[in-house]
Amino acid sequence: MASSAQRVFAPRVRNNQENRFEGTVDGLAYRASSFNLLKETHPDPIGERLVVRVHDRASDLTYKEIRIYIPADMEGGTHQLANIEKTIFVDYVDYTDPEKPTAHKSVGGTIKFTFDEHSNSITGNLNAVMDNSGGDGSETFAIDIDDFLVLGKQD
Repeated sequence: MASSAQRVFAPRVRNNQENRFEGTVDGLAYRASSFNLLKETHPDPIGERLVVRVHDRASDLTYKEIRIYIPADMEGGTHQLANIEKTIFVDYVDYTDPEKPTAHKSVGGTIKFTFDEHSNSITGNLNAVMDNSGGDGSETFAIDIDDFLVLGKQD
């Protein structure tokens, strides 16, 4: 009687299983499919930032990316996006036309967040008012994301 050995594979656990970032962008449904939480150092006066970077990739491989920049030493809570210091800001880039991506920046709104350094995760709500392409401030649109969770890599 022949016996065979079987290799047992442990199920692969992906970081994206718990991540969530969904809501609306300019009234249209937005659901991120890729998630990153990083600490980045930028030239002064920006300095060290906690960066939440998520994007929604379409079947034609175009995508729409949202980035939130928070000072690394900022306490969690509710913060304005358009204050004099502009300490927290949001970028939105639409790559629907890869030859001509459109970029937008926050001009108002609020973010409520909690950063857990132990688990390297951020949770919160984002209600951003974004400038329209061109940045003249004449038109705006909203990004509304409630109860998001983005996990960073564990060191």
